Amino acid sequence: CEDTRPTDDPADQDREEGACDDYIGRDGCASCEYYFCRDRNRPEPRGDEGYYQGFAGRYCLLFTERTIPRLSPAGQQWIQRVRTCLQMAMEDADDALSCEEVKNHGYDAHPACYIDTGFCELPLGDMIATFNTVAPSDLGTQPLTTAFECVRRWFNPDTGELTEEGQERAH
Repeated sequence: CEDTRPTDDPADQDREEGACDDYIGRDGCASCEYYFCRDRNRPEPRGDEGYYQGFAGRYCLLFTERTIPRLSPAGQQWIQRVRTCLQMAMEDADDALSCEEVKNHGYDAHPACYIDTGFCELPLGDMIATFNTVAPSDLGTQPLTTAFECVRRWFNPDTGELTEEGQERAH
């Protein structure tokens, strides 16, 4: 990916507030610019120390450059869906939120976005590649929440038997 961070070009500096959503749904690295734009629009941009650039933007680029090429076609399509979901979830985060509130909002969106966009239906190799992209120190509880929801979909908690979806995955 080319670096999507802003340059000294006046066009990068003069984007009107709210225009960050223009990046949602774009392919590849262009979509990652959403996070850098959101950081620039904050009253006090945090750069690499904040959630937008330091976590979301960094991982958006990393997934684009390193993970997508290793995924199945289904996994590559899923990445586009989950990226859009995560960015749409951040549209609800007011720029006046504290850095900690922005981070919590972003982290909290991950399990629902992963589940709602089909993570539990991905081939096992895609699931592993996804989790292996993120540094252990950045994982938090979101992967456990996501994995637990997948297991709930695959097994009936009352009987311990495979659900229909679980049976399909087992074959």
